[in-house]
Amino acid sequence: MPWTDDFDEDDFEWPVIADVDVDELMSTSTVGDGGFQSLIASLQDWVDEDEGTIELDEDDVERILRYAYCYGNGGWEDQLMAIFDSDVWDFGEWHYCDN
Repeated sequence: MPWTDDFDEDDFEWPVIADVDVDELMSTSTVGDGGFQSLIASLQDWVDEDEGTIELDEDDVERILRYAYCYGNGGWEDQLMAIFDSDVWDFGEWHYCDN
């Protein structure tokens, strides 16, 4: 995983329960068979639409950060930033792009 050496998953309570903009998430297209579409489809399956929250483990958070920061095009960062609040983005300080 592309986490910095000072990241220790045991320092955090998992799963992270993140607030999401349910309307933004559910309206994000999953047409196509790419990795981003797969990520969004999974998130749409996992979201608690009534509560506006989603439970994410370490791998889920890393995957969101990777799509937001490491792939450079496609508008994924903007889409993911619109969906998630700071609960996810706070982990960015320990994440790096290894591609």
